[in-house]
Amino acid sequence: VEQPVDRQRVGRVVVLAHDRFTRSSGPFHLWCGELSAEAGSVDAIKEFFEVKGIFSSGWAHELIRFLKDPRLIAESVDFVVADISPLAILSAEKAGIPSLLLENFTWDWIYEPFAREYPGFTKVSRFLSNVFQSSTYHGQYAPACDPDASCDFILPPVSRRPRTDRDVTRQALSIRADQKLALISLGGVKATFNLPERIDTGHNDIVFVFTGNFTEIQRHGNVIELPHHSGFYQPALVLAADMLFGKAGYSTYAEIYNFQKPFSYLLRSDFRESAVLGEALEQLPSAFEIDALSFDHFQFDPWIEKMMTAPTHPISTNGSDIAADNILFFIRSGKPRHRSALKGVVESSH
Repeated sequence: VEQPVDRQRVGRVVVLAHDRFTRSSGPFHLWCGELSAEAGSVDAIKEFFEVKGIFSSGWAHELIRFLKDPRLIAESVDFVVADISPLAILSAEKAGIPSLLLENFTWDWIYEPFAREYPGFTKVSRFLSNVFQSSTYHGQYAPACDPDASCDFILPPVSRRPRTDRDVTRQALSIRADQKLALISLGGVKATFNLPERIDTGHNDIVFVFTGNFTEIQRHGNVIELPHHSGFYQPALVLAADMLFGKAGYSTYAEIYNFQKPFSYLLRSDFRESAVLGEALEQLPSAFEIDALSFDHFQFDPWIEKMMTAPTHPISTNGSDIAADNILFFIRSGKPRHRSALKGVVESSH
């Protein structure tokens, strides 16, 4: 944003923003909920930071300056893609740059139930809803938590590419060809597991790979411990696995869907997205809900037997490919690809 773009060499510039809007030039990280704490005015946000006791931090001052003068330089940036980042959409609107919102939920929908106990969230959700509705284009991933019939397009499940082949990852973990790999992961949560020296199982050919709050990679018995940031890319681990145990979050759902992996999943009753993901997982023949007691005590065998004998589910194109195609179409034509062009693809994904 701050550097001039040589238009002789660069045709289009696209800004991508995830949950938070991040600038590499300095500490500028903002969770969307903190941006939208009040009605969105600079003074209200400043007051919120002061109440939280964090307004003295450098990035908070930079946020206020940025919102007072939100210069995403129009001659340098052509398009903003926001994965539920309200600051990206708000800044794009103020700078007169078209934006695309991609989501399977938005933060106003997540915060909505909180208003029953904390009425202030009504204001938060209303502000966020207005921001998200101001995006130029809108696409949803399946399964969408709050389906919008007016959105420009609907995508099959969107997952990241694994980066490395299945065999390369398994070899790096020292998993033999005659062994099966069971991945146990809570996704983005740095889980703490009180692991025994060996998982008690009747399946001696299974190696259990846990990702969590470990200090180093270790192997003991039929267990491999991987630190949360181990150098192994999560989608590559999912691809390398023969089966998964873990929390039902969107990323894991999309990965097991697109890689056709059996999955024994935990649902979180305190997370609104869980009900939608649970319904979607119930439609997959190789997905089974596991109770927390069995998961916590590593009593995996009943679910291993289900997963090993379950049929795989058919899949369609990874939604990420369709999303990329649509982004390019938007940039080149200035309009969304008609959703009827995706009708067959979307129907085949359900």
